[in-house]
Amino acid sequence: MRPSRVAAATTLAILIGLGVMGAVGVTDALAQNGPRRGAWGRADRNAQPAPDGAGYVSKAPTHQVRTELAEWHDQARSRKVPIKAYIPAGAEPEPGGWPLVVFSHGGGGSRQGGTYLGEYLASRGYVVIAPQHAGSDIEAVRGSGRGLRKMRENLLKLASDERNLIVRPQDVSFVIDRALADGLPGVRIDQGRLGVMGHSFGAYTTMALGGMRVDAGGERDRSFRDARVGALLALSPQGQGQFGVDAGAWDDIDTPVVMLTGTKDSGNSPGGSYTWRTEPFKAIKARGGVPAYLGVITGAGHMAFADETNALLDGLMGGRDPRFHGWIGQVALATFDAFLRRDDDARAWLDAGGITAATGGQVSWETAGTRK
Repeated sequence: MRPSRVAAATTLAILIGLGVMGAVGVTDALAQNGPRRGAWGRADRNAQPAPDGAGYVSKAPTHQVRTELAEWHDQARSRKVPIKAYIPAGAEPEPGGWPLVVFSHGGGGSRQGGTYLGEYLASRGYVVIAPQHAGSDIEAVRGSGRGLRKMRENLLKLASDERNLIVRPQDVSFVIDRALADGLPGVRIDQGRLGVMGHSFGAYTTMALGGMRVDAGGERDRSFRDARVGALLALSPQGQGQFGVDAGAWDDIDTPVVMLTGTKDSGNSPGGSYTWRTEPFKAIKARGGVPAYLGVITGAGHMAFADETNALLDGLMGGRDPRFHGWIGQVALATFDAFLRRDDDARAWLDAGGITAATGGQVSWETAGTRK
């Protein structure tokens, strides 16, 4: 393939892989152990979730799911925050209200990203809200130029713009504020059960809400920790040397966190190895004191955590398998069941590395700070 085609395809891979596509309307309840067939795009149309009983099985009942689009306005920051909400349909909320999980999209993405996780978690009784982060979204990548070269330049700019390191976690805290203040009419949220998840740049956002310190806006070791957040799920997190993160960045994380990457998820890492993405887990494990988990999916690349792709992009950006979303969905549901619903069986499944058995060893698993 000519270099120009590689560059163009790589740009498209980043744009599509970081969550541009999505779905609207009411969906059927998802399968027992993973997102429903086809929930994540054309490439996985024939995908099957894990067989019943082979993976994590939640105690929560299944629901149909409805979605809502809205544009919220943060007056304190004079900033618009478009959102997409996934809501259990036709069901009474749990005592105290629904648990809430906020999904943060990757660079160049939109509120339509993470559809497969939004639908799956909502089908199990979570409200999921996906904000669109202006300044690092698809509109910022498009900018004033529509050519691939211009879009690639814009993507590089947004990744290096320190303002995005600041406004992204602030967006999530604002979304939590608004959701708790009846931002979704008739949808009651339990203020004691709040979680955050995100992919790539969204993983940065997720870790920042959990207490990761960053150098941004001319300040060192800046914190955006939101003490209300009770669980984190970081998909393709970053190691040192990107997004203002240094060796001590994870010293203050005190929120239970699950991290997922893949053996082909090299991304922008030095030397091209996925092990760069395991640095946050290693640092938290060495320090101790907080439950932390690391799953590595054999053969999974950066695109494995996104909604849609094709064969060309898979070849350029790393591995993908129709089973991956089912596995990711199981881990996501177990994470939030364990730490938001405080389900002992979900916690035991995480502590024991249940996903490894469920996948026949295709997902390796490490734990830190687990119960004896």
